[in-house]
Amino acid sequence: MRKALIVDLEQSPYLNVVPDQKLRETLQLMGKAPEERITTTIGREICLRNGIKAMLTGAVSSLGGEYVISLDAVNAASGESLARNRRRLPTKKTF
Repeated sequence: MRKALIVDLEQSPYLNVVPDQKLRETLQLMGKAPEERITTTIGREICLRNGIKAMLTGAVSSLGGEYVISLDAVNAASGESLARNRRRLPTKKTF
């Protein structure tokens, strides 16, 4: 799902997707392992170090017979939400 989202975002003339290699390099400069999970706090720090204005965070969770997929655009400097979207999809069991 992550790869599909990245491909879609890369098609936008308004967005620049930071390559995974750049993220790993920045994590190393921060004294963290390059494979470390990027939390919202770490993501904001990566953005600030690289002059990135906003970042996307997302989650997929199970709620009863559905999956809930949420995506949030966050201002890297302030941590404020710029936009948020949430979708509910049926699980495979209900098809």
